[in-house]
Amino acid sequence: MKQNAFEAHVISPLKDGAIKEKWRTLAANALEPNPFYSPEFVEPYAKHLLSDETCVVVVTSTDRQKALAALPLRKMRSTLLFQTTQALAGQYGPLGTILLSKDGVSSEALQKLIETACDLSPSNTLVIPFHPTHTKSLQLLEKALEDSPFTLNYQAEEERGYQDTTQSGHTTFHAGKNLKARRKKLERLGELHMQTYRQSDAILAHLPDFLDLEERSWKGLEGTALASQSHSRKFVEEFVEALTEANQIRIHTLVLDEMPIASMILLGAESHQFAWKTAFDESYARYSPGRILLWLIAEQNESNPQFRKMDSLASPENQMVNATLPDRMPYVQIAISKGPISTVATSALQQTDALKEHAKQTVKRLLGRKIS
Repeated sequence: MKQNAFEAHVISPLKDGAIKEKWRTLAANALEPNPFYSPEFVEPYAKHLLSDETCVVVVTSTDRQKALAALPLRKMRSTLLFQTTQALAGQYGPLGTILLSKDGVSSEALQKLIETACDLSPSNTLVIPFHPTHTKSLQLLEKALEDSPFTLNYQAEEERGYQDTTQSGHTTFHAGKNLKARRKKLERLGELHMQTYRQSDAILAHLPDFLDLEERSWKGLEGTALASQSHSRKFVEEFVEALTEANQIRIHTLVLDEMPIASMILLGAESHQFAWKTAFDESYARYSPGRILLWLIAEQNESNPQFRKMDSLASPENQMVNATLPDRMPYVQIAISKGPISTVATSALQQTDALKEHAKQTVKRLLGRKIS
């Protein structure tokens, strides 16, 4: 591609238009998938759950025939003094992989994406949380910023459970004697099997079962279940319906005598899956139904010739996931900045992250347990 054969657009995810449709096509065919940067996710998320300003930077070819790169953003105050632009990766979508065209994107086009995003912040600082480290997208980003006025910093490196066939051709997952014994005890109580819903009608029909299961758990007691608040319920209903139309979602449910006792919503294609939300009936907690369900899904993936990767999206401290999926996916928070003010902002951001981590570790010591 010739230099400058592209242009950048800043659009609202809530308004329809030609550029939004190019973004939609890019999200469905990206070099590395990220369902949380698709219009299907960003539009209901911005509509129902975000109070601050949300936009999407889309770089297209000059003739606007295709999108080359895209990054959903929100403006937020990351420190007491500085407002930064942050990629839309967080509690409901903990994945920051930038959307890039699988047909190729030049360093100049990627620079334009970053420059436009940074210019939206008074401090010329862009923060991308939860970006996986071992990706082609990050390699392309590093190459694009090598000889540029931008400074690239990595912060808060962590890792989480993962299932991966790309290295050895097979996956690793652990059931263990205790889990197998718990499964046998469940099977003595009645007929136990995993049901997978892939068709739109079936998914929409069983989404209320998932929401009810989650609402009856500790998440419901704390008010953090998806159905606990009307706005979060509207978000998930619109998001799930949009993904069923795109054929990018499945619901797996562990059923005991026709009664759901654990359920998981998976996003993405069969090849690249994202374990978005999990719920289980706490009256069966001693049998570990959530972990049994994850084991059965991993087992199903192992026999699926289309399968390549499954990201647990779990916190690094999630013991259930870590015990079942021993493969690890490292990820970092990326801070990209330009200019003297941005240097101070990035330093303040690092100090803020350090204070947050210190507070987190202090609470862990006081409570004597791990938290996420």
